[in-house]
Amino acid sequence: MRFQTKIIVTYTVFILLVGVVIALVYYGYSVDQYRSTEERNLEVAAQQVTNQIDELIKPMDTRTRYILSDAEILESIRLLAAARQSVIEIDEAYLYSAQKTIETGLNIDYVMNDFYRVVLFNPGGDVVSSRTPPPLATRKVAAFGDMPWLVAADEAKGQPVLVGAHEDTWGVQSRPQVFSLLKALQGSGLGYIEVQRTIESVAEAITLPRESFEVMVFLGDGELLYGNNDETDPAAAWADLSERASEPVFQTGAGGGAMLMAVNRSSAYGVVVAVAESMADVQQGSNSVAPITVGIALIFCVISLVFVLIASSFLTKPLRQLREVMEQTQLDNLAREIPVSMPNDELEALNLSYRNVLERLRESIVKEKQASLLQLRAQFDLLQAQVNPHFLYNVLNVIAQRGMAGGDEEICNICSSLAAMLRYSTNTKRRYATIAQELEYLEQYFYLLKSRYEHKIAFSIEVDPAIHGQVIPKIALQQVVENCINHGFANATDCMRVEIAGWKNNARWVIRIRDNGQGFAEEKMAEIDQKLAETQARIAQERSSVELEIGGMGLVNTYARLYLLFGEDLGFSIRNHEAGAEVTISAIWCENGEHDCAREEEA
Repeated sequence: MRFQTKIIVTYTVFILLVGVVIALVYYGYSVDQYRSTEERNLEVAAQQVTNQIDELIKPMDTRTRYILSDAEILESIRLLAAARQSVIEIDEAYLYSAQKTIETGLNIDYVMNDFYRVVLFNPGGDVVSSRTPPPLATRKVAAFGDMPWLVAADEAKGQPVLVGAHEDTWGVQSRPQVFSLLKALQGSGLGYIEVQRTIESVAEAITLPRESFEVMVFLGDGELLYGNNDETDPAAAWADLSERASEPVFQTGAGGGAMLMAVNRSSAYGVVVAVAESMADVQQGSNSVAPITVGIALIFCVISLVFVLIASSFLTKPLRQLREVMEQTQLDNLAREIPVSMPNDELEALNLSYRNVLERLRESIVKEKQASLLQLRAQFDLLQAQVNPHFLYNVLNVIAQRGMAGGDEEICNICSSLAAMLRYSTNTKRRYATIAQELEYLEQYFYLLKSRYEHKIAFSIEVDPAIHGQVIPKIALQQVVENCINHGFANATDCMRVEIAGWKNNARWVIRIRDNGQGFAEEKMAEIDQKLAETQARIAQERSSVELEIGGMGLVNTYARLYLLFGEDLGFSIRNHEAGAEVTISAIWCENGEHDCAREEEA
C-alpha cells in the first residue's frame, strides 16, 4: 500500500471515530439542552397559569371586601341577623327593605358579568343572591348540610377560603360545576358571603403555550380545582407534588405514562399549579436533533477528508520526487544535485540521509577503483622487482649449502632469513597481514640488520598480544623501521636503537615506533606533512590515484596504504621526542581483527 494511501486510510478511520464521538457528544449535549429548554418552558407555563388563576380569584376576593366596606349593606346585614336572632323586633317592611338594599349591592353590572353568582346568607334563613331570574334562580333556603366547607370558613375567622370544583348548591333549575371564594362574616349570626365562578371560566382564563401541556390546579389542601385531562389521577399527582415539594421541575411516572412536571405555588391564595408534558413528547422533540447531528458529523467528515487528501498530497509530493530521483540514480550520476523541495525537517533529514548514502557510495566506488589500481601497480612493481624469485631462492639455497659445507652456520641463517623475507614480501595473494605476522617479518629483518651492524644496532619489541590479531597492510611496519635506519641514523656514531611498542587504548589499538636518532629537521617535517595531506586529498578525490613507487618515500607509501584501509578512522602522527623521532599508528579496534577492506579482499 502506498504511503499516501496509508495516510488517507489512517486519517479517514481517525476522522470517522472523531466524527462519531463529536456526534454523540453533540447529540447528548443537544438532548440535555432541549430537556433544559422544555423544563424552563414548563416552569414559565406554570408561573403563567398561576398568575392567571390569581387574576381569576383576586376579583372574587375584592368583591367580598367591597361588599363589607359598604356601610349601608353592612348595616342591612346586621339588621337581618338581629331580627332572625330575636334580639329586637323589626317590622317586615324594614326587613324587606334591608334585603333589597343587599340585593341591589350584589346585582351591579360588573358583578353580573364577571361572576356566576354572589350569595349572602345567614343561619336565620335569609338568602340574598345576585342571580334571581330563571333559569338562574337561587334557592331561598340555605342547605347547610350540603356545604361542609362552612366549617373551614368559620375557622378562617374572616379570611377568604377557596372551595374547589363542586356542584352549585344554590341553583334551582341549573346546577353547573363551580368553585367558590367563601368568607365568614365576623359577628354573631351575620352569616357568609360566597362568590362563585364556573369551572368553564377557569378553562377560558388559562392559556397554555402548547396544546400538549397538561395542567392541574390544586387548592392548598390538595383538592383539585381544575384539570384539563380527565385520565390523570389527581390524587397520585398531588402525592408526587407533596413528596417532591422542593423541586420546581421533576419527572414522574414510568413507561408510557412518564411525565415531566413543573410546579408553581401562589403566595396570595395558596393555589398549587402543575403543568406537565408527556416524556414521549419530550423524546419526540429531542429526536429532531438527530438529523442535525448526523448532518454536522457528515459535514465535519467531508471537510476533514478533503483536508486530508490535500495535505497528504502536499506532504508526500517530496517523497514522490525523491523516489523518482532514486529510480533515476545510476553510477554515472551519483554526484548530481537532488532538486527536491522539502517542506519539513523530517523529510529534509530523509533527503540529507539519501544524499549522504550517495556520497558514501561514490566514495566507496572511488576507493575501490583506487585500491584496485594500486593493487595492480603494486603487483606489477613487485613482479618487476623480484625478476625471478625462484631463481633467487635457488641461489640462496646454493649459498646456504656452501656455508654448511664450509662450516659457517651464520651464512646459512642469513640465507634462511632472507628467503623467508622474500617469500613474505613477494606473496601477492594477500595485501594485508596481521600485526603478529608483521612482527615476525620484522624479526627476520632485524636479524639481517644485526648481522650487518653487529653491536652498533639494538632492537626491542614490546607489543601487547591482545592486538596481534588486528590487520594492517603488509610490510607497513618494516617501511617505517627502514626509514629510521636509512634517515634517522645517517650521521650517527652511537649505538642505533629502535623500539617498537603496541597496546590497546579503549576502542583503538596503537603501535609506536621510536628511535634515538637525529630526528626530523623542521623543513623535512613540514615537507612530509604536506605530502601526507596531498596524498590524503588525492585519494579522497574522484577518479584520482596515487603514484606509489616501490623504493620511494616509505612514510608516504605506508600512510597511503593505511589510509586506503582505514580511511578517516586512521591515526598517523610523526614527531620528534627528546631523544629522536617517533611514528605512531592507530585505528579502530575490530573484534574479529579484520577491517572491512580486508574482508572484501578475502572475499
